[in-house]
Amino acid sequence: MRATTFDATDAPWDTMQGTKPVYVVSIDWPSGEELYGTWGPWTYGGDTIQDRIISLSGMTQRLTDAERGGMGVSGLQGRVPSASVTLRDNDKTLWIKLRDESAIQGRTAKVYLAQKGANPKYFKLFEGVISAQPMWTKGKVQFTLSAGDFYRDDIGNLATTEDFPNLFEEHRGRMLPIVYGQVHKVPAVAVQHGGIGALRESCTADAMELYIDGFQDVTGQVTLMIGDPQARERVTGEFQGSKFVVTQRGGGTVASGTCIADTVIQQSKCLHVNTGDLGTVDNAYVGYLLKMTVPQVPSSSQVGYPWSFTYFIGERYHLDPGVGWGVVYRPIYRYDATNGYLWFTPAFTYEDSTPEDEYAGRSAIGPGAVHFVGHIWLPHSGDAYTITTMAMSHERGDRVIQLIDGGTIYVAADHPCAEVRAVFAHGRQRLPDTPRADNNLGIHFGGGPIGLLTPTPPNEKLPAQYSDSDWLEIPPEFYTVNANDTTTFPGLGRAITTIKFQNPIQMMPGFDIQSPELWCNIKGDDTPSYIENPVTILERILTNYAPTLTLDSAAFTAAATSVSWLRADFAITEPQDTLNLAADMAWQCRCRTWFRDGQLSITYLRNIRPAAHSSHFQGDYEEGSHAVTWRGLDAIVTELEYKIHKQGEEQVYKEEDTTQVAKYGRRGVGTKDFWIFEREAHAQAVARFWLNRMKYEAQIIKLRAPLDKVRVELGDWLKIYPGELWNANQYGEVISVDHIPVDVAGRRGPSLDVTVLKPYGWEAPWTCPGGDTAIGCGLYCDAASDVLACVVAADVGCDIYDLGGYVDWLFGWSYATF
Repeated sequence: MRATTFDATDAPWDTMQGTKPVYVVSIDWPSGEELYGTWGPWTYGGDTIQDRIISLSGMTQRLTDAERGGMGVSGLQGRVPSASVTLRDNDKTLWIKLRDESAIQGRTAKVYLAQKGANPKYFKLFEGVISAQPMWTKGKVQFTLSAGDFYRDDIGNLATTEDFPNLFEEHRGRMLPIVYGQVHKVPAVAVQHGGIGALRESCTADAMELYIDGFQDVTGQVTLMIGDPQARERVTGEFQGSKFVVTQRGGGTVASGTCIADTVIQQSKCLHVNTGDLGTVDNAYVGYLLKMTVPQVPSSSQVGYPWSFTYFIGERYHLDPGVGWGVVYRPIYRYDATNGYLWFTPAFTYEDSTPEDEYAGRSAIGPGAVHFVGHIWLPHSGDAYTITTMAMSHERGDRVIQLIDGGTIYVAADHPCAEVRAVFAHGRQRLPDTPRADNNLGIHFGGGPIGLLTPTPPNEKLPAQYSDSDWLEIPPEFYTVNANDTTTFPGLGRAITTIKFQNPIQMMPGFDIQSPELWCNIKGDDTPSYIENPVTILERILTNYAPTLTLDSAAFTAAATSVSWLRADFAITEPQDTLNLAADMAWQCRCRTWFRDGQLSITYLRNIRPAAHSSHFQGDYEEGSHAVTWRGLDAIVTELEYKIHKQGEEQVYKEEDTTQVAKYGRRGVGTKDFWIFEREAHAQAVARFWLNRMKYEAQIIKLRAPLDKVRVELGDWLKIYPGELWNANQYGEVISVDHIPVDVAGRRGPSLDVTVLKPYGWEAPWTCPGGDTAIGCGLYCDAASDVLACVVAADVGCDIYDLGGYVDWLFGWSYATF
């Protein structure tokens, strides 16, 4: 290791004087930790080091795939995967411990490079477990150590019925999304949603036994919704296999109250209600039926208020025989919780027509207008109403959804979010001019919210007309967002972002939505603050989801400063291995993660040569240990194809160097998914960086040197001074360090086998024309091709866009028209 870790004393090892590098092995026995080393016993920072190490092997640290320029990334960079240590046990002390403490497999083991002397220091090279039963023979015992899954965690919490008792079955095991930045169309998880099935057989309105597929595992009393969003019925009962035994049809009362003001003639399809009765969720009752008792009034008495003449421009009402008074049902198409208005269609009208005069009671008074001659009943203050459904006939194949108390709930993110800006389903929008009529019920269901109706022959249902299948943005009045929800599922013990619907989205009027799948545009994690810096995001993810990892906080802070010109926008929706996720995210923002001193560190990479950490003459290395090779031609990349996920859609781009293609006579193609970016300019800048690194040759130099002579570690830049084998200015990056065990008998200290990567083409310094920190350059541009296309300060990060928000529309009309 370099002098910043160890004192710069280069006295020969065999003098046993001064500050010396030695290895120390720690084993966590059931009875407690013990430390073993060489040339002891001795005291080390207050610990006693027993003189027991005979041999130590396998201590190799590598920057994975660095020979190829880093195209292949792994979270195990710098990590020793396995090792073997043999300890001296002439006094049989370890034998007795093995005999009496047999549960040794799986116990923690560590290997340190230690500094022996006045200022002892630890440098952790390995941490793992004893992976096999130790072997004791002839006064020595051998331990096999493995890093295995040490430090490794899966990032992501899965949806389970333990956390969400009413979890939608098909979403069981889905990961709750982790969202950072501004992301489009993140799939939500239906954590409270009933099962979905279909009628096996048609049924009449009075049938008390229904045959339904899809609920064979459901037990106990349940409530179902049968039908489509425009005509549906609540049914309560119990399943006996596929047979559903009905205890109540029509659903009973969903909500009830009394009008708090007289209905005025200009709003004949609107009740003024108390939100204390109906709650404060907009459109909570859309698609249900309003039930009221209309008094029977003879035509001769239909004079004065509310029987005044009035004009209804552009509207025509079909007066259904037999439903003019008594108990009357009307479909609800809007609930304005802010102002306490409940909208229904059509208005309450009295029947006075005959078979010969179906349109009696009204006369046309001009193009597009109808003049009612006193046949509208307007509810008064104090009149009672009920919100319900009613029994009706259903056809084979009609949709059936189980209703859950508390509504339908989705998790949009497994953490608090700054904002949920839009919610989407996939389906078709019902066109506003196509009604659905059911004359068996005596009620009409308008295609659009204003319920435009045309006369329909008795008992004939008009087929609904829909738009083409597409993404459908759900009006925000149909749902509520809790971006910091700690109460809906308190057993989680953490805050999440939830979206709540009063009913399943498949029952939302005006749409044909067959699936419960939901997607969201989200401005992501804001705990404790909203962030877009990819390195800061990575540090937060590892802190939250990988508690066994120790992070090099200073390195993360430095790297975050270097990538402050990048902005990440992504969602994690599948479980990820902690270390591989960290390595992949780092790669996408020009960084490298690696293990150093038992911590996960991160380094911002540059395609220029830094100052050397260590400089050595040829004589510092063992004679005959030098070897030189080159990066293979098949590892040189001249064309990098990459993709981003922009606004929920995958887009593919390419960076190519035709000069290098001509030079090598071949196209070396690499591919990469920049899934952390939605902004094209950022992915392009990083792609150019990696192409500049991978399109050139590189020399690979291997050396062996005593550890007390050459103190280097992974990622160091090494300078070799001229000698018989080397020219001036031989710079390279240390990409592999193999720790050679001590030779106690020969009184030889530890050595290093060092592999150095000497790049060509990109290592020369380059001066950014904007001063290396200018707008458009990000931070630390290494070549002209790194410069982004930004031109003013407001463009920092380039390709700025917004997630958008819901425009106040519904079925092609505006609330302002009512």
